[in-house]
Amino acid sequence: MAETKKKKKKKFKVGKLIIILLIIVGVVFGLGHCAAGKAAGAFSQDTVQRRDIRTYHSFTGVVEPVTEQNVLAEVTGVKVVDVLVEVGDEVKEGDVVALLDRESIENQIEELELSMSVNAASTDLSIQSARNTYNNYKNDLANGQNSTLVNAQNQIVTATANVQSAEIALQNAQRDYQKEISENQAGLSQGIVSAQRAVDNAYQNVRDKQISLEVADHEKKVADDDVQYRYDANYENAEHALDSAWVSYNNALADLEAAKRTEEANIVAVTDKLISAQNSYLNAVDQYNIALHAYTMAETQTKETLQGYRTQYDQALLGEDTSVNELKLARLYDQLEDCTVKAPMSGVITVLNIKEGDMISTSNEKPAAVVTDFGEMKVAIKINEYDIMGAAVGVPVEITLNAIGKDYEGEITQISRIATSEKGVSYFDSEVNFTADEDVRSGMSVEVRLVTNDLKDVLTVETKSIQIRDDGTAYVQMYAADGKGIEQRDVTCGVSDGTYTEILSGLSEGETVLQSSFNLAELQMQMSGE
Repeated sequence: MAETKKKKKKKFKVGKLIIILLIIVGVVFGLGHCAAGKAAGAFSQDTVQRRDIRTYHSFTGVVEPVTEQNVLAEVTGVKVVDVLVEVGDEVKEGDVVALLDRESIENQIEELELSMSVNAASTDLSIQSARNTYNNYKNDLANGQNSTLVNAQNQIVTATANVQSAEIALQNAQRDYQKEISENQAGLSQGIVSAQRAVDNAYQNVRDKQISLEVADHEKKVADDDVQYRYDANYENAEHALDSAWVSYNNALADLEAAKRTEEANIVAVTDKLISAQNSYLNAVDQYNIALHAYTMAETQTKETLQGYRTQYDQALLGEDTSVNELKLARLYDQLEDCTVKAPMSGVITVLNIKEGDMISTSNEKPAAVVTDFGEMKVAIKINEYDIMGAAVGVPVEITLNAIGKDYEGEITQISRIATSEKGVSYFDSEVNFTADEDVRSGMSVEVRLVTNDLKDVLTVETKSIQIRDDGTAYVQMYAADGKGIEQRDVTCGVSDGTYTEILSGLSEGETVLQSSFNLAELQMQMSGE
């Protein structure tokens, strides 16, 4: 039974197909042999005329404010004593949003200023005392009144006088000795002569070493600090050499004493006198060298003492530096100013996170309030890679808020140089800015249009009037010139907005083109039985 129905249905479809084909053939036959007026029922007409054609890329997005700033309470550990705004209030830049407790900060300022005043008085006294000590000591040095240097200089004077006295005594002893030697020369043994010569040589060696020590002491005195160690070593070597010369001299004396015992008593006496004079002189020279060294040490000591007083003076001056406390005081005054929380910009209070009695602490993660400027809004859009041509920063766009049915003018303000991929298509994150009015609300959905063509008064026909051949050429159908048939005319197409298409050549304004009144796709569907 089902198979019988199926066959009947198939026969019915075939019948319909035959009828439809006969209708199409009849229409075509009628068009080829009847007057144009008789074929009008198979076509509708479109007049070639001038129109404006506009094309654009369309994007969607959500409105957001361009500028939004947090209102921050910069002071911590204080209470909120008053909040002067509510959510939705309009504020100007610098308007007071809230007042914080100032008492604790004012107390800190008072205590610090009092402490700085007391410290300043104490520091002045310390500076004055250190300055006087330094200047007095420096003036004593400049005027030769420093007691340490004066004592050292007096010791040099005394040592110099002793050397001169010893030298005179030595000269007298040498005269007496020479006289005695001359008188007793005939009886003087060769041993005494040799022993005396050794003593004289040893004596001369001691003199040379004393001179070397004086030279080393002088060089050490005038040497620069960075090479002082070198001249200290020279001085020590000269001291050792002098000590060695003294040993040699004493040995020579011992030898001479042995020789003297064999000589006459008067030779012994004058020799003893000469030796005593020599010893006195040498000792006087040693004392002079010691006095010179003591003076050098005294000079070093006074320089170090002067530098110490200068250091004390500098430290006292450093104590006068109040920059740290002044910085603390400035910060406290800044905190006092921050107790008046002000709006950082003009706009509308959109968030308020504080209330009277709240404690401002470092753990507060939220701002005291948020100010939003609704005058300038933005829309984030995604421009795909196929629409990016013609899009650039500064290019104007049209913005439509569908919810309120209003249009606004804006411009592209940002285009990312790095694309993101979604479902195989690359997109560039972009932003559009526009000037808003009071009807615009953050979060509204919008359509953004980037105009790609804006043609004025161009020749057009309806897009559905244009047919395309397999080779890609375009044509329209028109009445034949004799009015008895239909002909095809080639056309060159320009920009199309989907409804109308620009005609660049092939048609003139006012001409009539034909559009088929039946839908071939519908016929095909009917033929397939759908």
